[in-house]
Amino acid sequence: MSQEQDQIFFRNFSLIVGGIAVTMLLFFILAKIVVDDDEAQVKMRADKVGEITKPYGNVVTDSDQQMMDSAAESAEVATTDTVTNESVAGTGIVHVVEMKNEGADGTMVFEPAVINVAVGDTVKFVPTDQFHNSESIAGLIPDGATPWISEMSKEVSVTVDKEGVYVYQCTPHAAMAMVGVIVAGNPVNIDSVKTDASKLAGTFMMNGDRLDSYLVKAADTSAVVESAPAPATEEIAAVEPAAEMASGAGTVHTVEMKNEGADGTMLFEPAVLNVAVGDTVEFVPTDQFHNSESIAGLIPDGATPWKGEMNQKVTATIDKEGVYVYQCLPHAAMAMVGVIVAGEPANLDAIKTGASTMSGTFMMNNDRLDKYLSQVE
Repeated sequence: MSQEQDQIFFRNFSLIVGGIAVTMLLFFILAKIVVDDDEAQVKMRADKVGEITKPYGNVVTDSDQQMMDSAAESAEVATTDTVTNESVAGTGIVHVVEMKNEGADGTMVFEPAVINVAVGDTVKFVPTDQFHNSESIAGLIPDGATPWISEMSKEVSVTVDKEGVYVYQCTPHAAMAMVGVIVAGNPVNIDSVKTDASKLAGTFMMNGDRLDSYLVKAADTSAVVESAPAPATEEIAAVEPAAEMASGAGTVHTVEMKNEGADGTMLFEPAVLNVAVGDTVEFVPTDQFHNSESIAGLIPDGATPWKGEMNQKVTATIDKEGVYVYQCLPHAAMAMVGVIVAGEPANLDAIKTGASTMSGTFMMNNDRLDKYLSQVE
């Protein structure tokens, strides 16, 4: 090989090696940009979810959860020790449960989440953070036990009057598995509670195994507290759901409460209903863990509001002309809403204004309510 050919060979070889090096450098830079962009998109998505759910509390996305401290992920189920216990003559012990946005077991929690008490003890639920309530779940408390439901951001005290396991929830954060368990005496109904709890857990959008882990602890008979004597003083009254309204003289319309339908998931069918003043609307739980309740400020002035119990039919007699917006409270963040139009929609403009604020709190189906209201004529 001549000297000239050697020079040509080494020049070409150098160009090839240099080209490969430049290509690898460009690939590395592009990969870094894509990764950074993905991380930025994840953060933007998480920030957006946090913003739209701000009125209801915090949400942890899957990516956020993966980045949480490993100690938080391995934390045990909340201890059964109470925050503070007060001796009350004749009524056993008062146990305090906090309603919190964040705690040892993650986001949207009751602390302690599992508590052992004696029959006759009282549990006081305290809103350490706002926009929470406590509500017993029908079918997940002992037979004959007194149910309860508190107002949003308010304390409520409940006297536990039957032996067994009680499962309760924060209604607006039910889909986020904000639940808790009370064990009064022996967990005599644990098997039936576990069966029905598996159905409830299927509706959770996150923390799908939280309730199961709580019930494992509830089944531990070594933590049983012996029942105290029956209270001598009057029982603390539970907050009762609104009673069914009597049917009117007009037509009865049926609305189903469903997990899935023509318009997607978590919905009422029909979602928009035209009726006459004096007609009755009957809400039927085709699927479980739903209710129907009117929304304050989104019904005609002077109209009678309604609120159905979980998994129960409720009838509402429409007594004022105008537009009514209602919701399934545990699935409100999933835009499980519906609209009733009685006669002329005289209050439609006011309803649209209020509805736009509500739509901003939806975690999904953000345009659903606007779409329903666009059908009102």
